[in-house]
Amino acid sequence: NNICVVGDDDQGLYRFRGASVKNILHFPKNFEEEVAFISLSENYRSDGRIIEFFTDFIRSGEKEIENFSAYRYDKSPVAFDQAYYENSVLRIKGLSEEDWIEKNLDLVEDLKEKGQIKSYNQLAFLFSSVNHPRAQKLKKALEKKGIGVYQPSLNTLLSRLEVHQLIGAF
Repeated sequence: NNICVVGDDDQGLYRFRGASVKNILHFPKNFEEEVAFISLSENYRSDGRIIEFFTDFIRSGEKEIENFSAYRYDKSPVAFDQAYYENSVLRIKGLSEEDWIEKNLDLVEDLKEKGQIKSYNQLAFLFSSVNHPRAQKLKKALEKKGIGVYQPSLNTLLSRLEVHQLIGAF
């Protein structure tokens, strides 16, 4: 008699597949026994400002929409650890491209030396493309320092062997 169901009545990502918030809201009515409801209120993905905006937005809806509680469970999400997010995204600027690369290398090494990261895998650099010249130069500089770099595959879907085999099978 044990079943665990996880869902968020504030997200409707799979509506195109026939999913509905009613599946979550009406779930307890499908069982004779009482269903335990455990609210997971700590949000590990968003910082406090986003959580605060969301909460204010929902609270304004409660005032404007009649029978609002029929559309969601009452909950008050909180950010996991506000301090954790304060400097989680940085933009590094340099006087030149070489200066920019050196500042990035210094930051990476400093984070590791001070124990703020346990592994280089905890870092990500965001570029518009993995082929961006700066991305390639930074990759070479990191690898020269002995820091491995994971770079997503540059292959397109149609260049993958399994896709060719699937097309060939059809």
